[in-house]
Amino acid sequence: MNKILFYMLAVVLAACTRMCRDCMALETISSGWNVVDVGEGMKPAFDFDADDNIHLMAFSPNSFDVLYDSAPSITGAWDLRSVANGSFYGPGDLVVDQNGVSHLAWHDHGFDGGSPNHLTINSAGTVTDFPIVAPGHNGWDNALAVDNVGVVHQSSINPSGFGAPDGLEYGKFDGSGWPGYDSIAGTGQVMYGFATDIDIDSNNFAHMVYSQATLATEIGDLNYVQDSAGGFSITTIVDDGISRFVSIAVDFEDRPHIAWLEFDPADTTTGSVMYGVLENSSWTFETVAASIANVDIFQGRKQVSLVLDDNDQPHIVYGEQRSINYATKAGSSWNSVIVASSNENIYNGLVILRLNSLDQPTIAFFNASNLVRLATLDSSRPDGDFNESGLVDASDLNLVLFNWNVLGQDLEVQAPAWTFMQPDDGVAVGATELNKVLFTWNESLSLTATVPEPSGIVVPCMGAMLAVSVMKRK
Repeated sequence: MNKILFYMLAVVLAACTRMCRDCMALETISSGWNVVDVGEGMKPAFDFDADDNIHLMAFSPNSFDVLYDSAPSITGAWDLRSVANGSFYGPGDLVVDQNGVSHLAWHDHGFDGGSPNHLTINSAGTVTDFPIVAPGHNGWDNALAVDNVGVVHQSSINPSGFGAPDGLEYGKFDGSGWPGYDSIAGTGQVMYGFATDIDIDSNNFAHMVYSQATLATEIGDLNYVQDSAGGFSITTIVDDGISRFVSIAVDFEDRPHIAWLEFDPADTTTGSVMYGVLENSSWTFETVAASIANVDIFQGRKQVSLVLDDNDQPHIVYGEQRSINYATKAGSSWNSVIVASSNENIYNGLVILRLNSLDQPTIAFFNASNLVRLATLDSSRPDGDFNESGLVDASDLNLVLFNWNVLGQDLEVQAPAWTFMQPDDGVAVGATELNKVLFTWNESLSLTATVPEPSGIVVPCMGAMLAVSVMKRK
């Protein structure tokens, strides 16, 4: 059989295809990903605790309840229960602090003329509400972060549509309330629905990002706000664009990394996923995925989610109406894989990405049937860590379809027994030639990067396709 045909057949057979409930659209779950339906709900958010248990919130599609549950894995016995009831709007956010307490935030449309709300759930299941009294009809598009001493920080939007002159607001939880929660002077008018995000540096100062515009398709600025002992500084990252749904993560060297969706002004149903990092007072930008279709600027609100792993390597998830996508960086290139896809518009576009303690990605999203869903890479990290020679033992794996994407870097494959599907057998093969290879072996396989700096490979998985990246481990 033709090698390329054999590869295509293997991928097709490995994919999982099913029908979306109610809408009956054809949906495909990509090989290597495990997707579960958590329960009825919409606009989910979640986080891992120190033991990698998953804590998840969502909104009831009918009664506007805030729903919550936790489980040891995505396949746990989920039973989303109401923890608050009212006139609520999402998306919200959820983080778990060092004591295992879940913190939930959302917009309460009925309290104090419209305000952000904050609720905690401890390990015993005790629910405590901390409503936030702040000026304006505010508290939209909430984002939470926890600093290294356990203080929870929040950013949200005070919309121009309700008369606010400055749209980005910020505050810190002191254990009993949110004193001084208010808009940041100079952030300018902002409408809700474009997302804001926050992360904390090693000195416990907040870094925030938001889109300054007052209409969904209005040209505006993508802005960065940094807190410090001297107060807030506000700078423009991208001006005169339709930059929306920005996500931020601060690395171990306190450099902010961002990802966002840049819409085409001529056609706002298409856009490009962009990535940037601030280093030495200068932003460097890269295109993660160009000209993706079926995006909806009026939906989702959190259509891009960025997380850094333990090696400060970026992982990005982005959603549109027909697919959920996961991107990682390999060398100077980005590799995007489809997690779930459909022939119909069954996704809202909202996506939330988190990494567990092993840097294994998990994604939350929901579909047109208002089912909250979790997806995780069905993977196992090989036993042991990389030693000084950069070798890792993968003897516990049996059959893996690796998709190499480290272009321009040579990899040396060492194993007592192995075969290539393509190209022909060889000991050292350049990654530009080694495209998609089916390995079979019955003894341990070791992979060595011959490039000078990187030495490592991410998360192999059993019986599925995955992207393998060479990267430096700390």
